[in-house]
Amino acid sequence: MTEARRADFLTGLRVLELGDGVAGASATSVLWSLGADVVAAVDPTSPHRRAQPRVTRDGGEVSLLAVALDRGKTLARVEGRAQVDELLDDGFDVVIADRVLGGGHAMPAMSDLAGYVAFVDSHPRAAWVTISAFGLTGERAGDPATELTVAAAGGMLAADRDERTGQPLK
Repeated sequence: MTEARRADFLTGLRVLELGDGVAGASATSVLWSLGADVVAAVDPTSPHRRAQPRVTRDGGEVSLLAVALDRGKTLARVEGRAQVDELLDDGFDVVIADRVLGGGHAMPAMSDLAGYVAFVDSHPRAAWVTISAFGLTGERAGDPATELTVAAAGGMLAADRDERTGQPLK
């Protein structure tokens, strides 16, 4: 298989994808297509790596979603905080973090704002981008989100009602 063409706008930019959500993986896929060097910290238990359907690739089964989101990236398997710190000390320009990598054992939960801020502050070289559907503070901070939950939270689903009964569509 031939490698997809990439633009060279971001050549030389080193990006670390830190998290296990689809939002960060999608964002770093775009940066890779624009020429950035992207390393994805991989937790094999993350939702998009376990998703169905699964395909055989490189001698093992992986989710089709992971194949699409990880295209061109260097994958670095992490199983704990020491490995994350080691990656962060490797001189990345940008860190994109969305959900909590490793179920909270590899980095602090974003809902633990003080712990998360201290974690970010301990690695000041990189520019940090944190993606959170409901922000870093407040009642829903750190809650995972899908298109459906964001649409519901924003009121978009209020107009989607059964014309006969007026009940919300399910």
